[in-house]
Formats: sequence, C-alpha cells, structure tokens
Amino acid sequence: MALGDLPNKPNALTLYQYWDDKRNSRAFPSLQDINLIDLWRIAPALIIKDVIGCGADFRNRYWGTLIVERAGFDASGKTHWEIYKDQPLGPQMENYQHVVKDKCGNIVHRSSSFIENRDFVVFTSLNLPIGQTDDVVDHIISVIDYD
Repeated sequence: MALGDLPNKPNALTLYQYWDDKRNSRAFPSLQDINLIDLWRIAPALIIKDVIGCGADFRNRYWGTLIVERAGFDASGKTHWEIYKDQPLGPQMENYQHVVKDKCGNIVHRSSSFIENRDFVVFTSLNLPIGQTDDVVDHIISVIDYD
C-alpha cells in the first residue's frame, strides 16, 4: 500500500506513517515494534487484533476508548464471532481476512450500527498487517476516522 492510496484522514495517515517507519525494509512490522505510547494521539481510535486460525477469527487485544464510546461497548478480549454471534459477519470479517491472506493493508469506508435502534456511525478504517516474519500475519492494527 502506497501513501498515495491512503484516504485523506488524519488518524489513517498517522498510523500508516508510523507503521511504514517501523517496518523498515520488511513487509510489515512485528507487534514488538509497535508502542502505543508512540501513538498516544490516536490510541483512542486504535484496534489491535490477534489473528486466530489463519484468519478464521480475530481477538481484540486492544480496543480504543473512542471506539468504546462510539460503539457503545468494550470489545477488548472478545473475538469477532463473540461480538457478532447472532448477526451476519459480512464485510468486516472479509476485510480482516484480506489483510491476512494477501499480507497487505486495506482501507474501508463504512456505515455501521453496533447496537439495535442506534443511529448509523459513518467511519473509515485503515487495517494493516503485523507479523514476526514477512510470511505470516499474526496481528492486525486498525485505526478509525469517524466522519
């Protein structure tokens, strides 16, 4: 993903530049390369997911406070399947699986309602791969820019 491919969103640009710097000449950085203190300005809008079963599911290692506020719940420690247990998993799951399978980031523009009878939330997310080696994505770091 080239910087020119990024949306003109401040959180996405901040995360991409940090991620790109931390990866050096590798395809993507490792989780140990990422320090949330460095990202304190956008940390409330960050999500870090553990990849489970090569992308069969994802566990939220970190779920920022702004996302808690906007979504209306804290999904820290929960898997994608636990959060959406009785709902279609749809494009969210596919976007994360794309990052794992293709070992590249993606940008998603979405309207979503996390809770019944709640207004739709419009946002853009940047999802980037993280891994110990260039061969396996074992985490995904995402940032949300609310429109």
